[in-house]
Amino acid sequence: MQQLNLRIPYRNAEGRRQYILFPGIEDISADTEEIKLKAVSDCGLPVSYYVKSGPAVVEGDILRITDIPVRAKLPIMITVVAWQYGIEGKVRTAEPVERKFFLGI
Repeated sequence: MQQLNLRIPYRNAEGRRQYILFPGIEDISADTEEIKLKAVSDCGLPVSYYVKSGPAVVEGDILRITDIPVRAKLPIMITVVAWQYGIEGKVRTAEPVERKFFLGI
């Protein structure tokens, strides 16, 4: 067994404050394959995403729906988070913004 050491930087707390504008995501049908994510930073910095829960993965600004588990009951909630780290000493880390929607409506 090997030890893993990850260094996760602290939030940027100095500099210009920034906010993420992330429009809501409408519920989708079970045959939807992908959704374009449209969050922006009010500072113009690139926004990143991750899937907090649900059968999906993020590739850039595209949310791809993965295989729905065989015994899953529809609808299934998916939660996506938009985040932006900022620029050290210049732009603060933005508060992450979550969006929840249902697959299989």
